[in-house]
Amino acid sequence: MGGLKGKIIFSLALIALVVILGFTMEYKSVTIKVDGQEIQSITSKRTVGEVLAYKGIVLQPDDYISESLQAPITAGMTIEIIRSFPVIIEVDSKTIIQHITANTAANILMQAGIELGELDKVTPQLDTEIVQPQRIKVTRVVEQTEVLKEVIPKETEYKEDSNLDKGVTKVVKEGKDGERVLIYHVTVIDGQEDQRVLVEEKILSQPVNRVVAKGVRDRVTIGTVSRSYRTAVTMVATAYTHTGNPTFTGVMPKRGTVAVDPNVIPLGREVFVEGYGLAVAQDIGSSIKGNRIDVFMDTLEEARKWGRKTVKVYILD
Repeated sequence: MGGLKGKIIFSLALIALVVILGFTMEYKSVTIKVDGQEIQSITSKRTVGEVLAYKGIVLQPDDYISESLQAPITAGMTIEIIRSFPVIIEVDSKTIIQHITANTAANILMQAGIELGELDKVTPQLDTEIVQPQRIKVTRVVEQTEVLKEVIPKETEYKEDSNLDKGVTKVVKEGKDGERVLIYHVTVIDGQEDQRVLVEEKILSQPVNRVVAKGVRDRVTIGTVSRSYRTAVTMVATAYTHTGNPTFTGVMPKRGTVAVDPNVIPLGREVFVEGYGLAVAQDIGSSIKGNRIDVFMDTLEEARKWGRKTVKVYILD
């Protein structure tokens, strides 16, 4: 009997203790809003952090909460939580992921430390409210003035000169290039030139034409006779004399016979050699190639006296 009585007394004491504690603990009504959804709670927890932990509500670093986690619970308190979400920002060839709560595009860029230029474009527009994961594109736009110096090339002006042989040219005036300044308005988008508009051109100096005299004289005077010619060629002339052998064309050489390169002067063609006179191309020579000619002299003494000269050779019609 004593044991049963003792158990009854212990139980009554425990019940009394619970009742006493219940009266001493203070319960308060709290409303928790998570992204607009309300959770009602009657709690004896002392701080906001304790209530959220009891309810299993875990905060992410960028979530918004209206109260400090250390704030004491008060009767009728409303705790508002707004969950953050990722926004992808594309700017300056980079991709930045920013976790934010609902905000305007302008504020999101400001929070990310992105400064905008006066002409930069943002998609969506800066005053757009961002309420869900989204991309924000910043397009850099720069307008600038570019000044370039440019050469104005001189042109070549040809003037006919009857004192020069046909096919011969002579520079009368070298001339000079001019110079100008070109001023452009340039638009650069994300570092790449998008548009270039010439807005002004300034001539610093006008070009001076190069003047070249072009020979048109097509006749040469041989003694008292004027002969027309196809072309005049400057050649290196040497001399040779009798060897006892006929020329390449089969005739014996005599004064007025010249050896030529047939690729330059055809055999049988009449020529006028400056300082030598009228002659016919009748012979060739192993050393006579290109603009070379060998004139025949009657004696070795004359050939030696002639030596080696630069002469003009007229290939007659």
